Amino acid sequence: MTVATGNYGRLAFGYETTFGSGGTATLDFGYGAKLTGSNINRNIRMLYNIGSPTAKKPVALQYEGTFGVDGILTNDNLFEAIFGQGSKEELDTNDDTIIDTHQYTVQTKPQPLYVEYGFSGDENILIGLKGCLIRSASISARINDPIKYKINCVYQKPVKSNPSTIDAVDPPTAQDVFTFVDANLTFMGQTFIVQDFSMNLDLGSNNVYGLGSAFTQDMFRGKLAVSGSATVLAQKDDVIDLAFSLGASNTGVTEPVDSSSVDETQTASLVLNGGDGRSITFDLQGVAIDKLSQDLEAGEMVVFSIDYLAMLASATYTF
Repeated sequence: MTVATGNYGRLAFGYETTFGSGGTATLDFGYGAKLTGSNINRNIRMLYNIGSPTAKKPVALQYEGTFGVDGILTNDNLFEAIFGQGSKEELDTNDDTIIDTHQYTVQTKPQPLYVEYGFSGDENILIGLKGCLIRSASISARINDPIKYKINCVYQKPVKSNPSTIDAVDPPTAQDVFTFVDANLTFMGQTFIVQDFSMNLDLGSNNVYGLGSAFTQDMFRGKLAVSGSATVLAQKDDVIDLAFSLGASNTGVTEPVDSSSVDETQTASLVLNGGDGRSITFDLQGVAIDKLSQDLEAGEMVVFSIDYLAMLASATYTF
């Protein structure tokens, strides 16, 4: 008997040309990636009849598949799936006929993925997940940590096989990971000593069911919701003024404005400059402080804890 472990496994993905078409999984999820909560939900319902307390018949309804992936941000492999179909623009910023930059902006249609994971016990087991949609994605940076990401996904249906080998897919060895040392945050025009920062994207990606099949038949993107948090040292009162004024001013504001009008011009940028010459920039537009809090305790640093919302997000990857 062989105990299956992740030491002899596979986790990789590729982009589907059409929803549910499958494909080849040759792209890595970055360093430290792990699959979380891969679920098969058949929605079995027990049917009852009058005259008896016991179930008379089980029936399977729509198929629902979910999974997540956590990892360390290593490259931009997942960005088109996050920002949507056709979101990647390839640029030659040095005018040397070599593509060196990818820009990503939110698109109206999701980009489906084909994901493979496998392991080896008494036999090799490989599961291919078709029609995968990223429903939410988050990026987090904190002191003494790599930059981490997390995605939550739904998928159309799985396909199982028993290959002769289970081959891992790793990032290129030339790619370093991004860490807190590489990170710089500009928030609403201000710079701080930052303890942690997160950006959460609720992508509004949805499956579409229809008569004639238990599996999803198509996809669409609903509303994009951008939110996050930051913890910064309380060294000056700019952030209080921005919260009081609903983003209109960072100085001289003595009390909250009695208004519902929020300044839509505020921005935020998280810039990651890797030691290998690559960089990633996440830009947020229409940033607003939703909640500002702080604690005060003898012998402890005073920090501002910021919960924010934003109207739009984009990303730039330079390599």
